[in-house]
Amino acid sequence: MCDHLALRPYRVADGLNLAIACQQHFFGRAEDGWRANEWPFCDAIAAQNQAAALAFHTLPGGMPCAWSIMERPTGTADAPIEESVRRSRRSRSPVGVIAATLYDSTTRSALLGTYIIPEKRGLAFQREAKVLLFAKLGQWIDEFYCLVAPTNESSLRGLRKIAPAEWLAPDAPLPPNIEQERRMMGGHAVAVRIVPAHASPASPGSPGTPPGARV
Repeated sequence: MCDHLALRPYRVADGLNLAIACQQHFFGRAEDGWRANEWPFCDAIAAQNQAAALAFHTLPGGMPCAWSIMERPTGTADAPIEESVRRSRRSRSPVGVIAATLYDSTTRSALLGTYIIPEKRGLAFQREAKVLLFAKLGQWIDEFYCLVAPTNESSLRGLRKIAPAEWLAPDAPLPPNIEQERRMMGGHAVAVRIVPAHASPASPGSPGTPPGARV
């Protein structure tokens, strides 16, 4: 299901590459909210500062909390897979980042955030990256929580395709660090809980997550 994506530990340079891709996509457009919606990737310095903080933050056992989302190279008639792999090692840039932050060793929970560059949205990358992350971090994390702005329809659609993603009531109790983050977001974020041991992509016919899910 996820054979065309891979995760690698997030690097400071990856933050800059994501910012460049974001800015190129929106170049010349009026600032009608896209800068706020794409924060921090609308600003190269902010994106690198965030990447530095994430890149050096680890989970138990030294496992990185943040991962770059990479597209696997594919071969063509003119460029066989071996050549594509060699070329990709030199020049590949991430198409997004996924991170598990605010880890709580008592509840074995974390806040899950994902960001996909604009031109790669709508391809189920968020959903598939989550499944890959669950496999990597399931040994340490029992519950992932997502906090998504109600207006972030693309993130909400992606979450609806993960089974089972549990939509929590506005007054449902959250781990203290997750609840504090929700208050910092104004208290209006949609809270979703995912148990990674049981998380899997929904079927294609199921209804149809940073950057509304916080990274």
